Amino acid sequence: METLAAVDLNLLVALDALLAERNVTRAGARIGLSQSAMSKALARLRALFGDPLLVRTADRMVPTARAMALVEPLHRALGEVRRVIDRDAAFNPASMRRTVTLASADMQDLLILPDVIAHLRRAAPGIDLRVRASDRIDVVTALQSGEVDLGLMPMMANTSDLRSAVLFREELVVLVARGHDVARKGLTLKRFLAYPHIMVSVEGRGTAPVDAALAARGLQRRIGLTLQHFLPVPFVVAASDMIAAYPARLARILAANVPVAVLPLPLPIEGATVHVAWHRRHDADPLLLWLRERLVEHDYDRSVPPLVPPNRKSRGSLRPRVAYPAPRRRNR
Repeated sequence: METLAAVDLNLLVALDALLAERNVTRAGARIGLSQSAMSKALARLRALFGDPLLVRTADRMVPTARAMALVEPLHRALGEVRRVIDRDAAFNPASMRRTVTLASADMQDLLILPDVIAHLRRAAPGIDLRVRASDRIDVVTALQSGEVDLGLMPMMANTSDLRSAVLFREELVVLVARGHDVARKGLTLKRFLAYPHIMVSVEGRGTAPVDAALAARGLQRRIGLTLQHFLPVPFVVAASDMIAAYPARLARILAANVPVAVLPLPLPIEGATVHVAWHRRHDADPLLLWLRERLVEHDYDRSVPPLVPPNRKSRGSLRPRVAYPAPRRRNR
């Protein structure tokens, strides 16, 4: 290993980007270097550490054990350097040039990202976002390894190295096709269990809170379809007699464009909280701190269509305050 005086410290910035992106082109874009310059930096880093650092496989580059051991101390060291440099400089998001990587599921993409992007375009136009699809298990690993800066999704309690803050609580409602029997007659627990259900499991396994609530009553529903994404659900519901317990905010948004009815859940279930999560190494990062504060302070109900109260015509169904076009008649 060379002495510190002989080391180009810009190489450590390049290494940080390479370990986060695991792709030479994206790492170069992250810190403003061409692919050729980043490839040369990787070659110098391999010589400096006496280790390949990133090994190419069939479809990606995988960090070596030596590289993984460098992630945490490298983040910590660069964070300290940034704090020393920025200590006397006022933080100004409008002048920042940086890429922030988020981990999110499709539900959070729709509920959170439109307003986040709108705010960034006004207040911090030089900030670019890169969003990767992640489940709750994957996001923990990605935050710990430095692959992502922030995670947006339901999270467990804080761990020793991860932090999280609540963005909003999401309640559950029921989606059925607009012409479904239960939309006309009202949704009782018996009718709720009489039809096959759609369950969303982002991790692709396990059960949902609805199943735990039913099991506590000695009941069980039939899962006719399991998906890993929320967005297809209303379209499947609209085309079938299937039922779906579904996040209320998402239901209100999508029901404005899909012929479904939104009904109250016929059994009490405590809503889930959606969090923003980050690694403790980013506790004092000025940009990420600013972005987290904007996320926490945002009113997530402001842009969601309200539901009208139950009325006689809908017989207990809740619908968004939207005028639906009449269905076209088929030519005979």
